[in-house]
Amino acid sequence: MENSSPALSQIFEPIRADLEAVDREFSRHVQSQVELIPKIGRYIQTSGGKRIRPAVLLMASRLSGYTGDRAILYAAVVEFIHTATLVHDDIIDDADLRRGRLSVHSRWGNDITVLLGDYLYIKSMALALTHDTLDLVRVLCDVTLK
Repeated sequence: MENSSPALSQIFEPIRADLEAVDREFSRHVQSQVELIPKIGRYIQTSGGKRIRPAVLLMASRLSGYTGDRAILYAAVVEFIHTATLVHDDIIDDADLRRGRLSVHSRWGNDITVLLGDYLYIKSMALALTHDTLDLVRVLCDVTLK
């Protein structure tokens, strides 16, 4: 089976700048007075990942003709939720590695990782509420609970 990364980079080329903006948005919102949160956030971001979920949201927003600035924020919200589920999932699966690096729980322990995953999930809901759209939060909660 061929590596799909080059194909993804070609597919994502029209939204490359937007995906970079999503990464900046993620970095900006993972800041905290608790020093460990941005440290682990940087660790997760530098671990790579395909960013398929934010990319799909960005492409769908373009295809639908949306021209506003909320797509970047909402793509970051999706990335926060996805990241929260990954760090929790690695604990459940007792996965020592994620993308060839130590998983968050292997490096910082289960207690910190559970709290970080919870923080990321709550942060995603807080970001979704920045535009006073409870409907969006309802949809995100419904999808996340399934």
